[in-house]
Amino acid sequence: MEGSSNSIWAQAPSHLGDNFLVAFMQNDVQQNLQSDLRLLLTGSSPSTSVTISMRKPGLRMTLQVTAGQTVLVKIPPQAEMVGSRTFDNAVAVKASSAISLVMVNEKPNSVDSALVAPVHAWGTEYQVVTPSVGTDRYSQFAVAAWDETTKVEVQLKAPVTFQGRSYPRGSVISLQLEPFQAAQFQSPADLSGTKVTSDRPVAVFSGHTCLARFSTCDHLVEQLQPVSSWGTTFIVPPLPFETQSDIVYVSTSQKTKVEAHHGATKTLRDLRAGRTTFYGLQAANTLTLKASVGVQVIFFSDGGLKGDISYDPFFMTIPDVSSYCSSYKLFTLDGYDNYALLVAQTLATAGLKLNQSPLRNLSWKPVPGTDYAWAGLSLGRQFGVHTMEHETSRFGLLSIGVREQKAYGLVAVCNSDPCLLVSCRPKETCTVEKGEALCAHDYMGTCMGSPPLQYHTFDGLTLHTQGGCTYTLAKYCGKDPTLESFSVEEKRTEGDLKEWLTNVYVYGYNISIHKGEGGDIKVNNQATTLPTTLGAEKVQIFRSQGHVILQTQFGLQVTYDEAWAIALALPSSYFGATCGLCGNFNEDLEDEMKLPGGTPAPSLEEWVESWRDASCQVHCGDQEVLQDTGGCEVHETKTSMEGFSSGPPQGSRTPGDINQGNGRSYKVQEEFWADGSCRRRCRCEAGGKATCREVGCRAHEKCVVAEGVPSCQATKFLTCVGTGDPHYTTFDGLRFDFQGTCVYQLAALCKEDPGLVPFVVTVENNNRGSKAVSFTKRVTLEVYGDVVTMSQEHPKKVKVNGAFVELPFGQKDHFEVYHSGVHGFIRTSFGLRVSFDWYSYARVILPTAYAGAVCGLCGNANGNPEDDFTTQQGQMATNEVQFATSWKVGEVPGCSAGCVGDCPSCSEEQKKIYRGEKYCGVISRPEGPFKACHQVVNPRSYLEDCAFDACHYKGHRDTLCKAIAAYVTACQSQGVAVEPWRTSTFCGPSCPRHSHYELCGSSCPATCRGGQANPEDCSLLPCTEGCFCDQGFVLSGDQCVPAGGCGCDHRGRYYKKGEEFYQASCRERCLCKGQGLVECEEVFCSAHEECRVEDGVLGCFPAGYGRLVVSGDPHYLTFDGRAFHLPGSCTYVLAKVCRPQQRLTNFTVLLEHDVGGRGNLALMKRVVVSIHGATISMERGRSWEVMVDRELFTLPLVTEDRKLKVSQEGNNIVLQTAAGLRLLYNSATYLLLTIPDAYRGRVCGLGGNYNGNPGDDFQLPGGTLASSTQDFVTSWKVEVEAEAAACTDGCTPELCPLCDVTAPTAAPYRAADSCGLIRDPKGPFRACHPRVSPVEYFNHCLHDLCAAEGAREVLCHSLQAYMAACQAAGAEVSRWRTATFCPLSCPSNSHYELCTRTCDFTCAGLTAPAPCGWSCFEGCQCDDGFLFDGGVCVSLEKCGCVHHGRYFKAGDTILANNCSTSCSCHPSQGLLCQDTECPPEQVCTTQDGAQRCTKQEGHCHLTPGATLTTFDGASGRLLASGTYKMTSLCHEQSPNWFKVVVDVSECGEDQVPAVTATFIFFREAFIRVNANMEVWVNGLFTPLPAVVAKVISLKEALGNITVSHPSGLDVLFSPSGEVTVTAGATLVNQLCAPCGNFNSDPSDDLKLPDGRTMRSIGEVVDAWKAKDFTGCD
Repeated sequence: MEGSSNSIWAQAPSHLGDNFLVAFMQNDVQQNLQSDLRLLLTGSSPSTSVTISMRKPGLRMTLQVTAGQTVLVKIPPQAEMVGSRTFDNAVAVKASSAISLVMVNEKPNSVDSALVAPVHAWGTEYQVVTPSVGTDRYSQFAVAAWDETTKVEVQLKAPVTFQGRSYPRGSVISLQLEPFQAAQFQSPADLSGTKVTSDRPVAVFSGHTCLARFSTCDHLVEQLQPVSSWGTTFIVPPLPFETQSDIVYVSTSQKTKVEAHHGATKTLRDLRAGRTTFYGLQAANTLTLKASVGVQVIFFSDGGLKGDISYDPFFMTIPDVSSYCSSYKLFTLDGYDNYALLVAQTLATAGLKLNQSPLRNLSWKPVPGTDYAWAGLSLGRQFGVHTMEHETSRFGLLSIGVREQKAYGLVAVCNSDPCLLVSCRPKETCTVEKGEALCAHDYMGTCMGSPPLQYHTFDGLTLHTQGGCTYTLAKYCGKDPTLESFSVEEKRTEGDLKEWLTNVYVYGYNISIHKGEGGDIKVNNQATTLPTTLGAEKVQIFRSQGHVILQTQFGLQVTYDEAWAIALALPSSYFGATCGLCGNFNEDLEDEMKLPGGTPAPSLEEWVESWRDASCQVHCGDQEVLQDTGGCEVHETKTSMEGFSSGPPQGSRTPGDINQGNGRSYKVQEEFWADGSCRRRCRCEAGGKATCREVGCRAHEKCVVAEGVPSCQATKFLTCVGTGDPHYTTFDGLRFDFQGTCVYQLAALCKEDPGLVPFVVTVENNNRGSKAVSFTKRVTLEVYGDVVTMSQEHPKKVKVNGAFVELPFGQKDHFEVYHSGVHGFIRTSFGLRVSFDWYSYARVILPTAYAGAVCGLCGNANGNPEDDFTTQQGQMATNEVQFATSWKVGEVPGCSAGCVGDCPSCSEEQKKIYRGEKYCGVISRPEGPFKACHQVVNPRSYLEDCAFDACHYKGHRDTLCKAIAAYVTACQSQGVAVEPWRTSTFCGPSCPRHSHYELCGSSCPATCRGGQANPEDCSLLPCTEGCFCDQGFVLSGDQCVPAGGCGCDHRGRYYKKGEEFYQASCRERCLCKGQGLVECEEVFCSAHEECRVEDGVLGCFPAGYGRLVVSGDPHYLTFDGRAFHLPGSCTYVLAKVCRPQQRLTNFTVLLEHDVGGRGNLALMKRVVVSIHGATISMERGRSWEVMVDRELFTLPLVTEDRKLKVSQEGNNIVLQTAAGLRLLYNSATYLLLTIPDAYRGRVCGLGGNYNGNPGDDFQLPGGTLASSTQDFVTSWKVEVEAEAAACTDGCTPELCPLCDVTAPTAAPYRAADSCGLIRDPKGPFRACHPRVSPVEYFNHCLHDLCAAEGAREVLCHSLQAYMAACQAAGAEVSRWRTATFCPLSCPSNSHYELCTRTCDFTCAGLTAPAPCGWSCFEGCQCDDGFLFDGGVCVSLEKCGCVHHGRYFKAGDTILANNCSTSCSCHPSQGLLCQDTECPPEQVCTTQDGAQRCTKQEGHCHLTPGATLTTFDGASGRLLASGTYKMTSLCHEQSPNWFKVVVDVSECGEDQVPAVTATFIFFREAFIRVNANMEVWVNGLFTPLPAVVAKVISLKEALGNITVSHPSGLDVLFSPSGEVTVTAGATLVNQLCAPCGNFNSDPSDDLKLPDGRTMRSIGEVVDAWKAKDFTGCD
């Protein structure tokens, strides 16, 4: 066996692999939102990165899985293939290490699962099996191709309609599948025996859409094995609960003899080639099959009864006995009776273990004619992942499950680790590739030489040699016969002599590399030309980018660069097995110096000389050595030996250490610079000896002294930038613009070079308000097997392998991620840097070692911009679109290579304005703030880019300022000091709390992680502009906190104080309590949750979601699928948490109806959601705005804690919450509420209890079942303040007569131009029918339209409801609205679109990422050049501002943060905020949706003499005596309504007009207080104190009577005839009558309700005279 890195050691289970393709075939008759497509992935290596992708619709997700860990992944329902044609929605799964994969395709009444075979197990010939009995639906199979175009031939055994064309039985269909494409074939007949052949390996899935025999139908699916993998011996156990019989299918590809043992019966049959034969399997009997050649065996259960469960059919491959394993993973599904079927050797049954515990009390039954036995084992009814194993014996295992109208069956996942059979070397790791276990080296060790006769060993020791001598650099000195021997020698001279020579002895060849003219190559002393290959490609020698490279089959590589410096790379398989000047390669510096005999060398010199060719003369050179047995000390930095003195160790130094004059100590064999100019290099030898030489830094390095320590740092890098919308500058300086919106490769290593670490940088672009231009949205670096992402969607956040990490973050010896000004940086150990400002500025800074070895949009970095437009195929592109499109590496839904059609453009005349001083002109102004940079970075291109961007965005502030900031970044990156350029009116900075703006701040600011924040010496880095923490604050992730408010470092990660997080597999949940203290507890995800990364966070997330639908007049469909109609007009609890659980977020959803219009239809009026401490209210007919805690917000909205996101998406308002609750409301007649499975059985309300049983949905609040629908509905009614008095639970048949939808008069409503449009098979909704059943929506439409006597508005609302349901399910709908049929009215500067992402085209989206929830919906779309400013479309320059996730329109001035902040939005200056506070006598209240400062209390006085003073201070005398209304609550339907009436007369002895009686009306009581201070309640005398109706308080104090009500009203009546009405802050602007409206504005107190303005208070009072009251008795 040659070499080490690819040696095959053991065969792995056939299902283990790293590449898979899954075709989810059609399940039942339609595709809908209830499709539950899942993948179960199980890892076999300590850390595996898995990428799951789908071409159309675009899908890409990455996750991590550890050894033995199973992860459940939900796949979008769009992956289901519906119909008989080709598809582009196959799901590709690519893993960095071997995994196993199980697929589940489930719908409410139909399910099956299958073990998925990896690509390496595919074949080119298959025989199809499709059971087809007792059904009117389709047998089917699918063929899928991997990453190459594949030709497929299908020989049909049944008629098929494919791609719209009919093919009779016996036809041959030839087709070509593109990469990752699948073809599905369907037939009403049995397709068994159909032969599939291909020119490349393919996957074939087979089964049935939904097959029924003795029960309802069920989906069937199995992935077939290729003919080449068929077996010869099979044991088929019966179902442990089967009482009838099942079927076994046996497929043959050639003439075959099959011996069958069924119970006590034995048969021998000759089976014909290309046929599928049935065998019966009677209950309780096994079937054993032995074939003369390979056959395919598949078990078919045709359904049946298990107790009171009627289960459906299922389909299951039977494994060949030779493929049995000794360890399995077994999955059980929630809600199923799950079973394991075991087949084991009889003598081995006692050794079986389940979940590491011995199996007990299992009834084993013998398999006749064999030494095997079988048994059935019940595994319960909950989801679980189990292990079944035996230490020494292999056995068979099948997994089945049944429940009402469902069943599944599949082969258990073999969990036997083939690597357990392999013994790898110390620095090798066993991996499984293409089904085979092999030992692969962990890394490549590198030994390097440089022109000054210097070498760096594999383990990092630096040494020097004598010129003109030949030295052995490295050779194999081990005893492992499987490792290939080799030897590398080198002879070098200083100067320009041509004697430079290397000899490589390997595979019996002597290969010589001479410096000479261009480097002559000789093999066994015979000259050869390059490239050349030796010994059947065992050795390859070639030139690449000026380098001479020798590569061997076992991994040795010898490279000479253009400076003739050698690099010798060797796999870590040779760990500890080498010798020579490159060392012994064992990661230990202490034992590096070994003589050829293996003994330690007494000194460095003797070691070096021992590996010198004996024929070479010794030249001592200039070497200087100082020996001292007690140690060395450096007193000062000098270039002579005077800088050292000998003496005993000082202080706590270890003997033999060197202590530099600045107090630094160096360990034995550690190297250091002895001077400040990096010219004198010393090392500490054993025994206290220092060896020094005159050397220097390498090419493209400079000497830098940081903290007193000199070091050589790289000085030359190549930079590529993408900025603006976007303008690219390649590494070689070529500039181009490209507006594509897909995913593109920005830069990557494209040439094989073991000395270079592979990496890939990709960018995803998106439109922001204009389809003519795009911006960088996401930057991703893939390196060392990790994926690091920075995205505009998550400012200041970084994801590593899909999960958010706090910065700074590092992977040891690989990379680090940190903040620097406005940019996030990723810096790798090999010097690559990638940065992004989370808006549009992306940058790749490349070490020169990669020159000429990269490719992508950034070019090849070879110094020649002329060839930068080289496509991925190696051709020169003719334009930037062709070039950039060739580097597309990923799809995004709706992405394109640029704007097509009618695209906005900017003329030179238009751009001229934006080159001026008011805009971009500051960049190039000769005496401007950037003048010092003009000679370093040419401003012209930046000016043009800025003008281009600003023109397209009409000078929008954020676009303009980011374009100018791009030039600032370029200047500061070159170390140029720029002058202040931002002002309060021009690009004024806005910084988060506890931070401030600096023009030239530190590139590595202080963080809670201390020194770990500094990725390199800050003295080497130029300053940068940005926001920096205030004095006394440091960065904790992306926030500035007091130094004492730092979080925790835990297992190499930083977490903020108060942050809760899960560890791997979600088995541990931890809380950072601050100051480094972390508390962890063992946890488990609940039965309805799964551990996965979602939205960048690892945690327990829902395994599924429940859906509640309300539509039309409202028709309800509960979470569990129960339908009912609700005609009431009250407010009801739609859903709420009634069984709280720790860590389950409480919520309440209220739904208010009202009745109106033709037919007295009840319609949704208002939806109110209370969750995460906030109350969100949405109203019918009001789009683009919601009320949050009574404050009005313009959409989109993202709360500061990011727990709530609300957006307008087409006609719909969409609410997304951190708890997983999501609500879609189309502001008319359709509402969709989805909640996570974790709420199963814990909710109540009109939506039911979500426990899977629709029969108990009608529960009353107390938990008992309602006797009728009416009782159920009434029980969930709630009273709210704003509800009208006319609220009813429904209407009588007289008021709401039932419309007979079967009557002839209703026939027109069924027509295709009415409700029939919903279910028309050729209509605009036809493509939606497989996803959302049209039946219910058609019936609802019919009911509503009939009740409304055909009102067109009702029809349009019904169609719109189905439209929303279809698009929420991801279905494509054709245009159904016209100018005359249900036209949708759009505001000015907008138009109707059938499918638009409204939330992507908002003013807010120019500044902050849009919180979009779905793909697209119908609705209004702003015309090009306009964006949504709330519900209207405005030109871009009129857009407003975004602050802390909230959008403000231009010109808005608002109070926020409890009236402590006043903010004004200016289009050009942004949002200007300042601290403020309410005056002492006022408080902050929310009125009409806005915060305002209002009086804490208002007082209205009516004093003797009939003088009235209003709440707001207006005053005047009454005109005459009489009875007057003094004040009242304007909202007469409010439950808190009140009215105060006073009787004013001159009854007193002094004849002064005064109040003689006060009348106070409440809903609860009528109260009268007379001049004798007597109180009458509802006509009855009432002594004081008293409480009326539990809410009204009556008191007497100092002779005065006070009446108080919880609404905030107090009325005080004194014996003198004075009345004082006191109103609380909650009544601000809510009051009517002469006391005024209590709004702090006295100027409107003279207005009457009809708008007339009176001349005096007296006239106002007179207008409110109560004519039904009299004066004096």
